[in-house]
Amino acid sequence: MVSDKEKTKEQLVEELQSLRQQVAELRESEAERKQVEEALRESESRLKTIVDNVQTGILIIDPETHVIVDANP
Repeated sequence: MVSDKEKTKEQLVEELQSLRQQVAELRESEAERKQVEEALRESESRLKTIVDNVQTGILIIDPETHVIVDANP
């Protein structure tokens, strides 16, 4: 590995540009992740509202253990 002192100015500038691009990509990825998380929370909330207010009984059963894991009130 070449130390920073041994790198040319052009190499350092290229490395800096690359790092800035990586930071920008990480920020964009984080923003997208937050949007997806918010959409998931909203979807879960809507589904919970439906399940909790439907007049028919709903059971959620684990397909492997056949144990009831949730039910509407």
